[in-house]
Amino acid sequence: MYKYKASFFTLLILLVFTSCENDLKEVAALNRKQIQVEEGKNISTYLSQEGRMKAHLMAPLMLSYRTDSPYIDFPKGVLVNFYKDSLVIESVTRAKYAKYFEGDKKVLLKDSVVVYNKISGDTLWTNLLWWDQGKGTFYTDEPCDVFFKANDQKLHGKNGIDGLQNFTRWTLHTTTGSMNVPADLHP
Repeated sequence: MYKYKASFFTLLILLVFTSCENDLKEVAALNRKQIQVEEGKNISTYLSQEGRMKAHLMAPLMLSYRTDSPYIDFPKGVLVNFYKDSLVIESVTRAKYAKYFEGDKKVLLKDSVVVYNKISGDTLWTNLLWWDQGKGTFYTDEPCDVFFKANDQKLHGKNGIDGLQNFTRWTLHTTTGSMNVPADLHP
């Protein structure tokens, strides 16, 4: 009789642990199926820091995904005005697609990305651009073109660009194009 109870007890424990494992897998599968998505249409939101206007974001559609790694998707594109102060728009950024990774504080801009500095008149065109909010920088390894209004010059970055988010300092990678050099710099 004792042997029977021990083996029954062992069998019961195995069944409990096995059924718990199955239940946990089922719960995880249910959680994956039930991702919460919030939808917003014709979005117009203002972002400020320390009482100063920093940006105005506009988008026809916004999808906010509440997952383990939350993100916000802009499948129909975005237009963002960045302010130098609360009244003067310093630059404008457009893209046909954007995705904001909340945990990393990074924005992925894709498809016909244009960054235009309204103060200098300089413009950046590319098909993919990352913006790192935490570092205040942007970068891409994709080809890009930059137009400099002051010099009426256009350069091509075959392997991308990186720089400060206000577009005051940047580096083109593997450039092509011609650049005007002031006469006083000629040998």
